[in-house]
Amino acid sequence: MTPRDNTTMLESERARIKHVLERLGLRDIVSIEYPEATRRPLDLVARYEDVNVLIRITDRVSSRRKDFAELKRATEVLDTSSLVIAKYLNREELIDGILYTRDKIGIVSYKTLYNLVRGSKVCIYERNGLFYVKIDGMKLRELRERRGLSLSQLAQKVGVSIKALYEYEQGKIDMSVEVAERFLEVFGEEFELVLEDVNIFIERIGRSSRTVSASEPRVVDRDNHKHKLVVEAIKHGLEAEAFDLMPSDIVLRYGDARWFLTLISDENLQSVVVKCRETAKLAEAFKGRAIAVLVDNKARDRAEIRDEIEKYLELYNYSEINNIIREVQNAPKR
Repeated sequence: MTPRDNTTMLESERARIKHVLERLGLRDIVSIEYPEATRRPLDLVARYEDVNVLIRITDRVSSRRKDFAELKRATEVLDTSSLVIAKYLNREELIDGILYTRDKIGIVSYKTLYNLVRGSKVCIYERNGLFYVKIDGMKLRELRERRGLSLSQLAQKVGVSIKALYEYEQGKIDMSVEVAERFLEVFGEEFELVLEDVNIFIERIGRSSRTVSASEPRVVDRDNHKHKLVVEAIKHGLEAEAFDLMPSDIVLRYGDARWFLTLISDENLQSVVVKCRETAKLAEAFKGRAIAVLVDNKARDRAEIRDEIEKYLELYNYSEINNIIREVQNAPKR
């Protein structure tokens, strides 16, 4: 299969998934169409209840690839949720009916998503190679008491400590699939009523492995305009991330204020228009502001480029960095 064929298949799958998401109750679905390649970090932004979800649709997701790393960073700086829909995670085929988690990003198979429309549920999630279920602790305790079992009696039957059983009933810990199977042997089908659904759109188990502090931007080229702007923003207390594969080159956050910045240094008018249009869509989805920063003298001097940019974004010169930062800091809190 050629790269072009693969791209065509993915675009067809994206259209189908968008329809499925609508049936599952997601709304305000926005398609992101930059970069025009199969490795962009996200394809859709959708609203689930009161949370925006970044959605990536791909054939194979690798937790070590740059596009995944950028999706992770976008999730963090925007303080939102992300979901990847794929067939493979690294080299392993995804098991249907399971939510996989990598840092704060959820990953499910295509079939898992399609089966939700048909009424199926997701009750199992994977973390660090192990599989777990979420349980309703109160229902577990009620089931134990109906069977006339003490904590110690049930703990002995299923082979767990009294402390672990107590924590299950208090809702403090989730249960491994292996342990859940032993409870199922004791209680039969009644135990299935104890299991809770896993919400693939907002359920994010565990913490992010983010180890770089907000004072250590990830942009490594210190002569790069992105780096300088990110460093300056962080010095003033803003959350900031720089991107190479997103329409927005930089995302700034200060409290509830989110700003999406596209740096313009490309004389290719077609590329400029696409980046600006897609940045505007992202900003609208997050109720943020979208601005273009002119960093190239040739771009600044071309009236047609400025005119095209201003159809979508507010326009600043790179020399106005400090003004941008002050405006972010002074943005009204929602």
